[in-house]
Amino acid sequence: GMTLAADGFTPGAVWEDGQFVAIITAGVSHLYMLGAAGFADGAGVAALPLTTPLRIVPGDNDVIDFAPSIEGLLVDGSSGWSIDNLMLGAVSFAIEEQA
Repeated sequence: GMTLAADGFTPGAVWEDGQFVAIITAGVSHLYMLGAAGFADGAGVAALPLTTPLRIVPGDNDVIDFAPSIEGLLVDGSSGWSIDNLMLGAVSFAIEEQA
């Protein structure tokens, strides 16, 4: 699905469009981007809109990390950075998520 139903939030907790979150299932972190801003209702329930479909079926009470780190490896050809490119902000890379 493209929406993650979740509970346990502080009522009124907010998230931003484009914010990254990780869903941790069976000890594995899966990174997603949120597709719209929103907030949890008064009971702490929320529907998080995702920009990509869920790759796994999350379990009840899986952790949603709102300050995730990326777990993966640089894809071949993605590590050729130079100081000049870094200073110009012209750096791009691809990360293949560990599964």
